[in-house]
Amino acid sequence: MKANGQLYGSSYLNENGEWDVMSPKFRTFIITEKARLDEIFSVYPDIDFEKEMVVMYAYSSTSSRQDKLISITLDNKNLKIEFTTDR
Repeated sequence: MKANGQLYGSSYLNENGEWDVMSPKFRTFIITEKARLDEIFSVYPDIDFEKEMVVMYAYSSTSSRQDKLISITLDNKNLKIEFTTDR
C-alpha cells in the first residue's frame, strides 16, 4: 500500500480503494530504502541506509504554538519520540 499523508479530519482512500473519513491523528513512517525516500521527498541529504534510517512522524494539532523536539531514543526495538509545545 502506498502511504497516504492525510491526517485526522481528512478523508482518504484506504487500502481497499474506499473513501475513509476515520483518518488517524498521527502517522509514523520508517524509511529504510532510497527508493522509498525518493517517493516522499525530492531533496534530502546523503543517507547511508546501511547505518541510518529516516523516521518521519506527522501529527494533527489544533494549536498554533510551536512544538520542539526534545529527543529521539531507540531502546531495543522501541523508538521514543519526545517533544514539548511552547506555552
